[in-house]
Amino acid sequence: MYLNGIETISSVTPLFSNDRFLGAVATLRNRSEVMKLMEELGGTKQYINSMRAQTHEFMNKLHVISGLIDLKKYEEVTHFIQQLNQNYKKEIGQVSSLIKVPAIAGFLLGKINEAKEQSVEMLLESDSFIPKMEMDDSIHSLLQVLGNLLDNAKEAVLQKHERNGQVRIHLNYDTEAEVFIVTVCDDGVGISEEISEKIFTLGFSTKGINRGFGLNLIHSIVKRHGGFLEFSKQTNGGTIVYLELPKKEDQNDDKCPDNRR
Repeated sequence: MYLNGIETISSVTPLFSNDRFLGAVATLRNRSEVMKLMEELGGTKQYINSMRAQTHEFMNKLHVISGLIDLKKYEEVTHFIQQLNQNYKKEIGQVSSLIKVPAIAGFLLGKINEAKEQSVEMLLESDSFIPKMEMDDSIHSLLQVLGNLLDNAKEAVLQKHERNGQVRIHLNYDTEAEVFIVTVCDDGVGISEEISEKIFTLGFSTKGINRGFGLNLIHSIVKRHGGFLEFSKQTNGGTIVYLELPKKEDQNDDKCPDNRR
């Protein structure tokens, strides 16, 4: 709905008194403001989910250590802790050596651990690289987009595989163009032609009610930055998502992100 050239979202609430209909109250809000709020809430949710996954995995390990101590298996405790330390250094070391922005590195580790809890292997490609830079709104935007893409890839994998599915992530930053370049590949169920035509529609989802906002948010963020987004099918099944997200927001956000098949 447009009002004075501004796209708005409307809601209508009926008013009753003693079961008698009195009228209705209509509320109009600027659509861009609503989308901005949804982006902020979506980003917060991504952070919370990543932190929850890391906490859950940590608690599981503590339960193992506690159980071994109760059984007085002290040598096994020592061996278990040493093994954990080696795995931790290997996992942390790989990500932190490639991704020099702590917020992005920590976010990826959370997503990797979250996927591991659900028997999905999430891998960061070894030729990925993000240089050190100051935390700003563009990184928040990147994390919101990346979080939604990784969640969708993981869910697509789980629809096809009970375990041992895979999601591969490639992250780079073009310092000359100041553009984040992201590729996410999964071996999940893929995207049909019919779904691809509706994929950015607000509220559309194949996952049930109260879903279907993630990709619409991605589309909104990419559009605001004047970026580029493309979905394609893998020959052996699954989906490839390619994203270019400029660090600076586009002053003319009428440009729509591409989505060629």
